[in-house]
Amino acid sequence: MNKKNWILLGVLAVLALAAYAYKLIDKKIADERTRVGNFASVIDVAKLDRISWEAGAKKMVLNRENKSWRIETDGQFYVQPDLMDQVLGGLAQLASSSLAIVSLQPDNKVLFGLDGEAKLIKLSADGQDVLEFQLGRSDGVRSYLSQVGDDKSYASLADLSAWQVEDWFDKKIFDNNSELWTSLTVDNKLKPKQSWSVKKVNQEWLAASAEKLAIEKLKPVLNAMSQLEASALPKQSLVGTGLDKPSLVIKVASDNLSNAMLVGRAEGNNYYVKNAASENIYLVDKGVIALFDQSLRDFVK
Repeated sequence: MNKKNWILLGVLAVLALAAYAYKLIDKKIADERTRVGNFASVIDVAKLDRISWEAGAKKMVLNRENKSWRIETDGQFYVQPDLMDQVLGGLAQLASSSLAIVSLQPDNKVLFGLDGEAKLIKLSADGQDVLEFQLGRSDGVRSYLSQVGDDKSYASLADLSAWQVEDWFDKKIFDNNSELWTSLTVDNKLKPKQSWSVKKVNQEWLAASAEKLAIEKLKPVLNAMSQLEASALPKQSLVGTGLDKPSLVIKVASDNLSNAMLVGRAEGNNYYVKNAASENIYLVDKGVIALFDQSLRDFVK
């Protein structure tokens, strides 16, 4: 190899080393840009007592009541327990995770759902504001967020996908164990001859005449009442619901429990319904109410 080739080889080696050095420098700069403090680390989920969010015209405010979270609205409604567990679990993950900057440009916020569709979330504890931030897309793998007035967009591995759920309301009307019940009464105001009452004696359901009932026929009625759930929540006003003069009154009782359901007029594929011990008004599917609109003969063995 002549001298000229050796010189050329040396120049190429120097250029390769320079390119490698620049690559290391670029990586260090990139690491410094993305390694940021986590503004959400101030969240202590156990101390939160108020959570609110708004997105466009939608807004929701939640207040902690013991282990439940009540929604500020007409009536006395709460967040679905499983959903609230996911929401709080995601916030705990966010507080303990690291954030990475995914963009420095405000125009890029739309790429991460941090534009007009973002949720503005406010967290409070002991009457004091803890944190306010914007939440964009969250797919269960990455969640994108930002702070008001901050051009930067951040990513977190915290799972905040529960915030994407549209319906937060717990629609359960009753949640009981029917095995503990000792009596069931259906008072049919429109069809008095179809009113009936049964009681459980020695683990067997009997009519007032002591006729034995087929449990496989009665079980759907018991299950419907014990796990009664609304299909929708209407306007919380008794006007026009028929609940002031219910057509059906269903009562169940046990040694330490007594529940009563009032059924009003039909509305589409539903009936207006309320728990006699609550002011909440619900809509329940007609198919469910039809289970109670039967005569006692339908359950006899």
